[in-house]
Amino acid sequence: MKAAVLHRPGDLRVEDIPYPEPGPGEITVKVEASGLCPTDIKTYMYGSSAAKLPVVLGHEFAGVVEEVGEGVEGVAPGDRVNVPADAYCGKCRFCRAGRENLCESPITFGFQVDGSHAEYVRVPRRFVERGLVFLVPDGVPLEAAAMTEPLACVLHDVELAGVRPGKRVAVIGDGPMGLKHVALSRIYGADEVMLIGLTDWKLRLGEEIGATRVVNVQEEDPARALAGAMDAVFVTVVNQQTLSTAMSIASKTGVVSIFAGLPKGASNFTIDTNLIHYGELVLTGSSNYTYREYEKAFSLIASGRVNLLRLISHRFPLAEFHEAIKAWQDKSSSMKIMIKP
Repeated sequence: MKAAVLHRPGDLRVEDIPYPEPGPGEITVKVEASGLCPTDIKTYMYGSSAAKLPVVLGHEFAGVVEEVGEGVEGVAPGDRVNVPADAYCGKCRFCRAGRENLCESPITFGFQVDGSHAEYVRVPRRFVERGLVFLVPDGVPLEAAAMTEPLACVLHDVELAGVRPGKRVAVIGDGPMGLKHVALSRIYGADEVMLIGLTDWKLRLGEEIGATRVVNVQEEDPARALAGAMDAVFVTVVNQQTLSTAMSIASKTGVVSIFAGLPKGASNFTIDTNLIHYGELVLTGSSNYTYREYEKAFSLIASGRVNLLRLISHRFPLAEFHEAIKAWQDKSSSMKIMIKP
């Protein structure tokens, strides 16, 4: 079968590898949609200490069960399914405390095991045993189901920041993760949701999804327009400017959440600690999701309460994986990119 295999940072090849036969307790899924994630790009460019190379990248996917291994129950060939990116260990101190999103020994597609940028993906036993194979209802597009994992990550962030009716929210970054923050903040009842970005067509899409106001930073300084006004600020594009803006527009007792990760050596910034001290501002981060949050995100997609298909700007066959990367790098024209094996 064909797969996008990372051999070392900067060396990714679409090549033939053996079909992944399911072992006892495992299933093999024919991938129908696999989302290109910024983490894929970061791992491709810089590597990752968690990645066991060579490895097939990809962890946002949905497809159809091809085979089931011995002892598998509740899942059958032909089932339309979505699977989370991670199977947490259930044993470490964070899992025992209900914070499995911070698990110390996860199994993650595209890192410890081969991922979904391939024609087929094998789902390890830990996923199957823990009920992490979600049956996608008829009528729900598999492309939409493939976006459950990133939506769950955003849902974790929105809940962590305490978004609820009466709150004023700002989202910095008009990419797919930023727009998911907009959509979920509205679902969670925020009175105001401000989207801050660079690209007019993305900002207009943000308005369609639920933003009550948009700010193009090339035309308006959000630090002046929103100074000290926002109860929660989500930073989905992290650099010195966006972090400074986030700190300046957060209200006293507000929350600034850093959502995006950066390569080592590129994540050191300066902040004004007086804003934290005198305003009792909370500066935090958000990573991954709990299984409760994943189930909630899946339900939102399956019920149609959130429509993520409008975020897809490009679709590429697996054979054109490098073209997909180039499209992703052109931020003026790309939003969510899907790989179709």
